[in-house]
Amino acid sequence: MSTIKWGADEIKNMTLFEILTGVSAMDCVSIDDAVGFLVDEKDMGMAIGKNGESINKVRDKLGKQVFLMQHSQDMQKFIMYALHPAYVRSVRISDTTKGKIASADISKEDYRKAVGESNKKIAIAKLFARRMFDIADIIIKADMSGMPHQRRDVSFRPDNVKRDDSFRKERSFDRRDRKDRDDRKFNR
Repeated sequence: MSTIKWGADEIKNMTLFEILTGVSAMDCVSIDDAVGFLVDEKDMGMAIGKNGESINKVRDKLGKQVFLMQHSQDMQKFIMYALHPAYVRSVRISDTTKGKIASADISKEDYRKAVGESNKKIAIAKLFARRMFDIADIIIKADMSGMPHQRRDVSFRPDNVKRDDSFRKERSFDRRDRKDRDDRKFNR
């Protein structure tokens, strides 16, 4: 864990957060009109408050988007908490020449939950990951195999599709021919 240096805005935000929620934030980062607070695992419920009352007070007072992220000493668990409420299937941490890279596998449906509006949530999660564990990047891999259009067990090769000659003939009719043909069917 590297040494964390807070500016005046972060200290002000952390103090306000503690006054309104009764919980001390471990860390605070800001990106544009969004603020992220890192909270200890045992204090997360109190930071949110009953029906979200505590965190809503912080949002109202700051007038910004507020993201709460739960801290854990385990790197993989930390990444899973940072992407919550997205369901994270697995997290792999690998050492590369650029540093530690965390890869999180999620379903396609949860991608927006993981990155947040305008990618602010994932940007805040990356800052916290860098500060807490020296993780250079978080890569989200959305699994597409569960989606119907991504099924790999169905083959669409032309030799599997059987068409008879009547199909080709029907395709060659224009609308007037089809209307005449339909009229003949009903007049019989």
